[in-house]
Amino acid sequence: MSPPASASPKEEALRLKEQGNALYKDKHYAEAIDMFTKAIKVSPANTLLYSNRANARYQLDRFESVIEDATQVGYIIQTECGLSPYLSLSL
Repeated sequence: MSPPASASPKEEALRLKEQGNALYKDKHYAEAIDMFTKAIKVSPANTLLYSNRANARYQLDRFESVIEDATQVGYIIQTECGLSPYLSLSL
């Protein structure tokens, strides 16, 4: 019998996100941040992961980190939608 196939990156990111969500719900914010960070490493374009991590960071008053996550979400959205050139020209 062969070993089970490893999870896809999408499945692994989902698993880590769910663990982070459970930790967040139990108010274990630092541990939740760690899980969301691991998920981001697996799926760096998933904006929901940055949002979840920002929420956990907010709970710990890590406001500069919240801004970094929010900025990253904006960058991902701009890139995915092809808005970067238009944004640059508008500024």
